[in-house]
Amino acid sequence: MFNNRSLHHIFLFLLICLLFTFASCSFDGAGSETTDGTSVPSGSSVVTVTGSLNAGGALPQNYAYLLSQTPSDNSSVSNDSNIANSAFPSIPATGITYTVTAVNTASGSTESYTGEALTVDGSLTYRVGIPVPATAKNYKIKVSAIYDESEILSGESEEFTISTSSPVASKNVTLSAAQSTGGKGNVALEIDVSGTQITKGMCSFCSTPYNVSDGKITVGVNLLDSQTYSGTFYFYDNSDTVLYKFKEKVNVFDGLTTNTWVQNGAEPWFVTTGTGASKTTVCRITSAMVEGFKLTDLYVDESRSTTSGATNYTTESGTFLNPCLKLINATKKLNNKETDYTVYIKGTLSGYSQIESAVRNDDTGTYQAKTLTVCSATGLNENGIPQDVLNGNGTFCCLNVMGRLPVTLKNLAFTNGYEAGSWPGGIFLQGTNDTVLENCIITSCSGGSTGGGIKITSSRSLTMVNSTISECSAPQGGAVYVGGTFKMKGSALYSSRC
Repeated sequence: MFNNRSLHHIFLFLLICLLFTFASCSFDGAGSETTDGTSVPSGSSVVTVTGSLNAGGALPQNYAYLLSQTPSDNSSVSNDSNIANSAFPSIPATGITYTVTAVNTASGSTESYTGEALTVDGSLTYRVGIPVPATAKNYKIKVSAIYDESEILSGESEEFTISTSSPVASKNVTLSAAQSTGGKGNVALEIDVSGTQITKGMCSFCSTPYNVSDGKITVGVNLLDSQTYSGTFYFYDNSDTVLYKFKEKVNVFDGLTTNTWVQNGAEPWFVTTGTGASKTTVCRITSAMVEGFKLTDLYVDESRSTTSGATNYTTESGTFLNPCLKLINATKKLNNKETDYTVYIKGTLSGYSQIESAVRNDDTGTYQAKTLTVCSATGLNENGIPQDVLNGNGTFCCLNVMGRLPVTLKNLAFTNGYEAGSWPGGIFLQGTNDTVLENCIITSCSGGSTGGGIKITSSRSLTMVNSTISECSAPQGGAVYVGGTFKMKGSALYSSRC
């Protein structure tokens, strides 16, 4: 039994712990403001959202120079060494100011709170106070970088939730070129490839390759729309084999030339020296990087293939410059059971396509891969619709998957497939192992007996994610005929009939 004195001590201890908890989890909201200038009510519980602000890739030289200046030169940015954040290069600059706003993402909401940019150990971060609501609310952080009264960079964080059960948030913001309607800019970027077998290079937003001169490649493009391009840079030898590739953002501004690389992490193709205004970054591909790179991405494009017929795969390199004519040709280039391969489909593949049974993830296969992803080279449009298509031409099943390995089909459309026998019109899943159908559309396909859109055999499983099947028909399983395992996540089957 506890005596009164003991109970009194226990009560005091619990009270002190409770007061400490409140003191550590909330603070006076003064200083954090809504965008209309109204202060957060004094005494309300407020969470401070923080994160890094980062810009990198390629920029015009004058902007890159400004972003390299020491933080102390920028009067618009506070300094605070007590805020923890992810490491990234110093980017605040003389003459650049930043606006930071937390915005409620609910439809029709005008709730928002103004924060500030600040430097931590020479790096740029932000912080903004948001009152903890009684019921959960979703927010995004929006940031703009202003120079000479114009917005040059902008970005927003991923959406996050603030609630009493989730009162902590940290979201980084990547800054990209602010959109300029009708604006045009140029690109002139140098890449050092000396000491390698690279003879030419190409980027995904260019129409022609660039040859090596004095050990360097200069990617030059004029009158590009001013925006941020997520560019993939490819490097080839004389036989058009891809020796190396990387992805970087290229920021294009109206009336300016983007000619300077800015490193924003530990990218191996960037070498940065100096600090502050003396900081310089060069893009360099070394022989060691080339030796460590293996061709894991292959391309299929009927319109650009330099060969004809489905059996001429030996003359097709499967690269972006020399793509395969058919999907089956690309799969014949898979040669490592420990490698994850991706085949990109560009444009429309007409007629019958297949992943043959000889493609396996063990030593029994003529062609080998750990996993295989077949996806769109173009991606989805602004409405989320796939732009690259497998079309059965009203005569064939669009795709027959026989390979004995995990297969992912992503960002593709399957249409106009037809088979009179026991095959489906859209996709026939045979072989063994799992298949994932992600962000795909199957429409206007019909089968002679089982499976209008998809037929799954007993040895195969299918997980359908964010995909739709419509306007398909068959005597059994107008949308899907399930002989194996079938799961749906965020997908729909409609307007299909048996």
